[in-house]
Amino acid sequence: MTFPLDKHSSRSRREQKKFPAYLNLIRQCPCVICGAQAEAAHVRMSSAKYGKSNGRDDRWVVSLCPGHHRLFPDAQHNFGESDWWSDRGIDPLEIAQRLWDAQPDLEAMTLICLS
Repeated sequence: MTFPLDKHSSRSRREQKKFPAYLNLIRQCPCVICGAQAEAAHVRMSSAKYGKSNGRDDRWVVSLCPGHHRLFPDAQHNFGESDWWSDRGIDPLEIAQRLWDAQPDLEAMTLICLS
C-alpha cells in the first residue's frame, strides 16, 4: 500500500538520496583543502551544469576536515557556500562528480582530493 506524500513535506526531503557506504568512503579521503582527515561535507548549492538541484543528496559530497567544514572561524558552514568555494578557486560540484565516478576505488578518490 502506498501513501500520498504529506502536502506539507518539503520537496528536498522527498528527493533526498542516501548512500551510507559512499559516505564511509568519503570519510576515508583527505580534506580537499589541507589534506587532513576529513568528514563528508554535502554540497547543497544547485547547478544546471551538473544537473543538481538545491538540497542534500549523498551523491554530492566532498571531503573536508572538521575545521574547514564547520569549526574554523572561516569554515564553510560559516559563510555562503558558493562564495566560500569561489574564494578558494574550487568547483566542489566537479570534485563531487569525480569522487562519485571514482568509487569504490579509494586510491583514485584520494588522488582526486589531493589534486
